[in-house]
Amino acid sequence: MAGIYSKKRTYERLPVHLQVNYFYNNESYTGTITNLSLNGMFIEADRPLPIKSKIDVLNPFKSYCVVHLPFMEMKLRIIVKVRRLVKKDSDFTCMGVEIVNPSQEYLEFVGSIRNYCHINIPDRGPELPKDKTT
Repeated sequence: MAGIYSKKRTYERLPVHLQVNYFYNNESYTGTITNLSLNGMFIEADRPLPIKSKIDVLNPFKSYCVVHLPFMEMKLRIIVKVRRLVKKDSDFTCMGVEIVNPSQEYLEFVGSIRNYCHINIPDRGPELPKDKTT
């Protein structure tokens, strides 16, 4: 039974710290993407999200956002669907979102971050033989 509710993700999350602008319920916000993948991202808002009723909390999945993500010399316009709201203290300030039809540019953006992360992982070098005298 435990296998049915597995928390395994389809795509790996990449840790990032990216400043973004986004529009949620027709209001402009700024925030920080703290991780992303090919099909989603986690955004920490700079100010509380406009969650005004219990219905909004119980059904964030009806909400869509437009995220403007800087990439090279342009801004990617990404449409996302809110999948999860996260409360910090007494306000909702974070959200997990799913990318709706990721563009080729977005996929290239995530690929460039993945390549950068893998290239910059420090190499430990060959393992040294253990001293047998201890």
